[in-house]
Amino acid sequence: PAKTTSSVTHPSADELPPRDLPRDYLLLDLFWMPVVEPYAISEPSSTAGRINLNYQIMPFSYIERSTAVRAAMDSTMVTAIPETIINTIRSESKEATNGTNRFRINTSETDGTLAYFQDRFNAGDIFRSASEICDIPLVPIGKTKANMTTYWDDKRITGDNVRETPYNHLFPLFTTKSNTYTVHFRVQALKKVPSTSATVWDETRDKVVGEYRGSTTIERYINPNESSIPDYASNPTANNLERFYKWRVLNNRQFAP
Repeated sequence: PAKTTSSVTHPSADELPPRDLPRDYLLLDLFWMPVVEPYAISEPSSTAGRINLNYQIMPFSYIERSTAVRAAMDSTMVTAIPETIINTIRSESKEATNGTNRFRINTSETDGTLAYFQDRFNAGDIFRSASEICDIPLVPIGKTKANMTTYWDDKRITGDNVRETPYNHLFPLFTTKSNTYTVHFRVQALKKVPSTSATVWDETRDKVVGEYRGSTTIERYINPNESSIPDYASNPTANNLERFYKWRVLNNRQFAP
């Protein structure tokens, strides 16, 4: 991605636009890379195979669902080169890149990278574009969110391309709008006895005459061969693609313990 933005001071910070102007990383939204590993998962206009940045479930905010985001970040490394080894680098010694300057990501929700996610959710906000991951400072393991305001002050020799590499890895893995959902349900057929109120369920007298428990996987999709989809290249103000989405059932499963 283009220059990442955050509250962290960086030599290129003067080049960043004010917060009320569009961020340059939003240009990424003009491009679409399908998920093709380990097989061709994505279909046209589908986000299948991607991880939703908006992992908080509403209104069940007490349910923790950050496992997939943590997994995506687990294989991502942050490179930070301290200025104290600048002479070592100039001498072309391999000691400068022996792995001690590459760190895994601290994904803690209390003081790590996901704490920035929680701040956004707690403020009633969401991620609207997967490219907004570029606005999230990646906290190296062993450091905390509080450290990030000064973390890069003594690592200014770290190139922009190196600092942006983790975002290059993460961006294709994320989405902000899932297409596939699994709905778990429990349905009961109820029978009222005539002597009880029709508007009140009497647990001791009314009867449960049937029950079904299971899950259904459904997918929101667009048929790319739909003839009514306009040519947005020639008509950019045409109706949004949202109106062309349809639903289909991928799988039904009964739970019979």
